Amino acid sequence: MRYVDMRAWLGLAAIGIMAISCTQSAVAAGLVRDGATSALIQQYGGLNDQPSLGLVASTHVSDSLQISRLVHELNTLPAYPSGTVFCPMDDGSYFALAFSYGDGTRTMVKVDARGCQAVYVGGSKQPVAWAAKSPELFDTLRGLG
Repeated sequence: MRYVDMRAWLGLAAIGIMAISCTQSAVAAGLVRDGATSALIQQYGGLNDQPSLGLVASTHVSDSLQISRLVHELNTLPAYPSGTVFCPMDDGSYFALAFSYGDGTRTMVKVDARGCQAVYVGGSKQPVAWAAKSPELFDTLRGLG
């Protein structure tokens, strides 16, 4: 009986390890593919800014080195934490990024500037990465403007 119980626990442990590995590898695989020829970066203010939730800054980047650095920073962000997350400092401010490629495709990324600082790709409502642990990303985004 103990042998069967131990096998069941080992099976559950293996499933848990696979779930963690899949989550980490999804982020490790890259949020944004390399090779973008340009990036449009727009910063939107929060509820307390004037105009409320309006466009604060916009810049178009075509320098391949700057784009590659930004893509690298995004792709090395940690996965967004699972479970319920409380974000009391969220004021609705965010950065909208549009990466354009030579083949005519685009990748859209939204980075919440405050609160939980979640990162969304392609219009998804489910965050895939977490910028809260990487304040240098916000320095990079503001520095490109």
